[in-house]
Amino acid sequence: MYKDFFRVFPGLNRAYGQFFITERKGPKLDGYGKTVRESYSEELWKQHLDGKTGLGVIPIDQNNQCKWGCLDVDDYSVDIEKISKQFVKKNLLVCRSKSGGAHIFIFTKKPVSASSMINKLKDIVKRFGFVKYDLRPQQTKLLNEEDVGSWLNMPYFGGEQSDRYALYDGQVLTPEHFIKWVDKFAVDTLEEINLGFIEKLNKSNEILPGGPPCLQELLSQGPLGEGGRNNGLFNIGVYLRKRFPEEWQEKLEEYNDEHLDPPLKPREFTSVLNSLDKKTYNYKCKDSPINSVCNKTKCLTCEFGISDEGTMPILNSITKILTNPPQYFLTLSEKKVGPLSSKQVYSFIDFKQVVFENLDLLLPKINDRLWTETVNDLMSRVISVEAPKDSSNEGRLLDLLERFCTGSTSSTEIEDLLRGKAIIQEIVTEFRINDFMEFLDRHRFKEFKLHEITAYLKNLGATHNGRKIKGKFTNTWSVPNFQMQTEEFKQPKINKEAYE
Repeated sequence: MYKDFFRVFPGLNRAYGQFFITERKGPKLDGYGKTVRESYSEELWKQHLDGKTGLGVIPIDQNNQCKWGCLDVDDYSVDIEKISKQFVKKNLLVCRSKSGGAHIFIFTKKPVSASSMINKLKDIVKRFGFVKYDLRPQQTKLLNEEDVGSWLNMPYFGGEQSDRYALYDGQVLTPEHFIKWVDKFAVDTLEEINLGFIEKLNKSNEILPGGPPCLQELLSQGPLGEGGRNNGLFNIGVYLRKRFPEEWQEKLEEYNDEHLDPPLKPREFTSVLNSLDKKTYNYKCKDSPINSVCNKTKCLTCEFGISDEGTMPILNSITKILTNPPQYFLTLSEKKVGPLSSKQVYSFIDFKQVVFENLDLLLPKINDRLWTETVNDLMSRVISVEAPKDSSNEGRLLDLLERFCTGSTSSTEIEDLLRGKAIIQEIVTEFRINDFMEFLDRHRFKEFKLHEITAYLKNLGATHNGRKIKGKFTNTWSVPNFQMQTEEFKQPKINKEAYE
């Protein structure tokens, strides 16, 4: 069975994801994700279906194509059973996510472009009227050979005992029947998928076009009741002032009557009206009732959201590459930006410049407080990715050391030490530190000072000694021969503080 899941969920072959649950907050399972830079294989599915290690698969492959896509609905009030009944004999399938949300899948028989899959998933979003969601694939193309994209937690963790199952016509599908469904309903082209049958579940975006997702979610549940009416109407008033600057007061009366239960009495309504009739006003994001469903990263992308300087492109996700120092990649409306330094993430001015230089896009002005809150929201869902071995400064240093000891700068003649070469002997390779430093300089590696590099060599197991060559005493360093290693060096870290 695990071979069948590997077959119907192809993906990027050079990495995969894992998610580790730490606690449950209501329906949401909190934890942290990790991207592993190893081959995506059938064996990972065996562990996943056996309930041993959960698996995340990256749908976009090295050719920027995919054979499956998923709309991840981040709204736990959505009726998955109701959705499944809409999908009977259709080319869409809904699964329960790890936190009880909805994963709506599309499968194709042949690879399609990631951009076309994303566009089809967006069409599904519009049909249903979802406000809180995410897409996989998340970007239209990978930046380079080191980019690993974004992964999705796979269904059926634990096999037939899983709570991440698919539903068809309200009935739970076993893993075996899931595979049969994919084989039967996968499409040749995305154009085959007709979405006209979908009945809109969330009509709040018709009530507040371009409005904040928090208000849209609250109003999708019906009129605002006791306990949140005053603040609720105030926030609706902020939206109306942005959308109808000349007639917002009249509109506010209409919304009070239609979307509050019961409507505010004249004295309370006048108080809200007077509060709004000031020069400075904005949404009360930290107050009830909208604080519990606040989503600043999506609100920034709304026409009448929290920004007064224009709308931001969608900030999909942030990935942290565990180099030293760390690097970041941020997905902005399906386009990946990076690598970014820490400063280019937390400083909006620096981030804005990077986006302009790389995407030819000028972002609207956002104040420091709002950007800080947005970054913190993104970082709460950050995915950590193991760094390529040669991407950190220490990794580059080790790579250059191996090249110095095994390449054209090496020899087997002791006298060649005086000519700047590394001498390969039976067990160790010997060299002069100044020759290695010159080699580093030629390769423009200047991240570490001499005393830091010698400390690094000692941590690798190198020894410092000396010998006479043609009557001249020479200080040398010896490291184990690279070609004789059966195990990789344990990568030491440079401790700058120890030398300051």
